[in-house]
Amino acid sequence: CLLLIISLILFFLFAKPIIMLLFGDKYIEAIPVFQSLLLSMVGFVLAIPFTTFIIYTVKEPKITMFASGMQLLFIFLTDLVFIPKYGRFGPAIGIGIGNLIVFVVAVVASWYYLTNHVKNWD
Repeated sequence: CLLLIISLILFFLFAKPIIMLLFGDKYIEAIPVFQSLLLSMVGFVLAIPFTTFIIYTVKEPKITMFASGMQLLFIFLTDLVFIPKYGRFGPAIGIGIGNLIVFVVAVVASWYYLTNHVKNWD
């Protein structure tokens, strides 16, 4: 998880040289969009340890399925609203909100399990 966060930061900081190297001057306008998509992935990356805990330790993949369903619904609905309003940045906003929803559901489910099912949790 830490390596992914570091990767997101590095890709964000070096977005211009990466885009220029891979695609050239034609795609210079894609740099802010690329950076916004990187920011939208922070919630997803932060949710990884909690989601792994829920699936493999708690053995409740239906919680992750529920969170993913909510994520899909929110991304779809927010894209309908944000693409006309914010243009090329609309999908990044929708994905960011969807990923934050997965993060919140995973953290709440993990906290619930730890506080209600683990003995000597004081």
